[in-house]
Amino acid sequence: MERILFRGGKTKDMNRIVNLTFLIISFVSCSNDTEISYFDTGEKKYEVPIRNGKYHGVFKRYYPDGTLAGEVNYLNGKKYGVLKGYDSSGYLMNFYDYKNDMMHGLFEVYHSKTENIRVKGYYKYDKPDSVGFEYYPSGELRRVYYYEMGELLYLKGFKPSGEMMQSKITAKIYPKDTLEHYSKNETLKVYIELAKRYSYDEGNKLWIITGNLDEKNNLLDTLENFTTDNGKLYFKYQTTPKNFGINYIMGKMLELKMPENIVIGETSFRYEYQVE
Repeated sequence: MERILFRGGKTKDMNRIVNLTFLIISFVSCSNDTEISYFDTGEKKYEVPIRNGKYHGVFKRYYPDGTLAGEVNYLNGKKYGVLKGYDSSGYLMNFYDYKNDMMHGLFEVYHSKTENIRVKGYYKYDKPDSVGFEYYPSGELRRVYYYEMGELLYLKGFKPSGEMMQSKITAKIYPKDTLEHYSKNETLKVYIELAKRYSYDEGNKLWIITGNLDEKNNLLDTLENFTTDNGKLYFKYQTTPKNFGINYIMGKMLELKMPENIVIGETSFRYEYQVE
């Protein structure tokens, strides 16, 4: 039996309404009120305070048996603060920080009925941002990643034994990854670096190979070859262009795990600049 709440707190049973297939009830007795929805069984589905026609206060939703399923605070119709979700046994399943109705800040997701962390990371204005971690139910690290405003820059995936099975790295070239203008015979200085200069392993270094790339980013030749010091995730590169028009700095970047000195990540880079 469905129950519909008048916002002033009154209810009316649907079985008392004859020959009506659609009913809208709108009754507001004051500017501060509470909106409540019910399951067909009559149990409360959710409740939330209303102020001036907008959600304002703690929104709570429930399972059909009355157990709390989740809660989040609203401020003038927008989510602010921590959103929490629970399973039907009362275990915390996840929480997300909200600001101005967007995920913004720390979040955690938990393995079922254990509250052991499954995923932990950060959002910035509704997009994943910064470093995050994912774990197996037994607690071993499964993945580490780094996002920048929704763009995945870095990823390492591991088996429960700790053996790496997945890798993604991103090269960045500064001052900018956009078209730059230089004069002929003017020295061009840029930084070739691992994006955000972040690596999960401390002490790793980079192997940088400059050369021409084909359309599939395969290295066609080798012009120069560099390795950075341990723990240094960038290289200051300079060159003097000899040709007018569009020029390129391109090649491969490899992340080396130390002290084993083995390759654990590889990517290509292209930097385009104009010589006038």
